[in-house]
Amino acid sequence: MDFVADSRGRLGLRASRSHDVIALRACPLAVDAINDAEELRQPWQAGATVRFAASTDGLHVTPEDGNAATAIERVGGAMLDVAASGFWQVHRHAAQQFTQRAIDLLDPQPGEFLLDLYSGVGLFARMLAPILGSGGRVVLVESDNRAGRLAKRNLRGFHAEVVVDRVDRWLAKRSLARVDLIVLDPPRAGAGKLVMTEALRLRPRRVLYVACDPASLA
Repeated sequence: MDFVADSRGRLGLRASRSHDVIALRACPLAVDAINDAEELRQPWQAGATVRFAASTDGLHVTPEDGNAATAIERVGGAMLDVAASGFWQVHRHAAQQFTQRAIDLLDPQPGEFLLDLYSGVGLFARMLAPILGSGGRVVLVESDNRAGRLAKRNLRGFHAEVVVDRVDRWLAKRSLARVDLIVLDPPRAGAGKLVMTEALRLRPRRVLYVACDPASLA
């Protein structure tokens, strides 16, 4: 969760459709590890943004100008490295639910080729790769440098390649003939027509599109 310091240095959240900050001693949406943190009640510089990340390995507090630690998130039996200031599903059970649903819908088979677009730190690829097995292949494409580095770490030991590039740019210059499965988890703006057109030209058996905005998905 991202909190903002008001003019008196008290952390809180902005009011709906406003820049006004409402100071809080706790937030009903936050887990206990965040609400109980001393840092939530200490004074900060006015206007500062502070991120609180309650992960499997504990609480990480990162000011906007600070160096973010690497947190650990457990998903099923896998442990994934995630930047404490980076993107992760905010609900504690979302990652497990999403990846299990992905497995159910994609029905991955040993030896298949998976293309994971907007891969982040490799959540979907990490959970699908063991099913694809040693004869399978996984290619992840992610534009954020740090997320790409963490994805390489999370997919270590699997037949996986991590490409740090913009998805649209990489697809336009790709040399792939065909893939079996495609996962897309784009930001709120959506994948867009170009990416979808290029992805479908690869003739995948199944495509899984994870969307957080209905209008963008449409």
